[in-house]
Amino acid sequence: MTNQAGVYGTLLEDNNLSYNVQAGYAGRRNGYFRRDG
Repeated sequence: MTNQAGVYGTLLEDNNLSYNVQAGYAGRRNGYFRRDG
């Protein structure tokens, strides 16, 4: 399993908070971030 929470947590502390949140949810729903296997 990839620690996406940590990665997004770091990105969230940047400037693109809303973008990362939306990208995370949209990616999960669409299956973009399903790289576990």
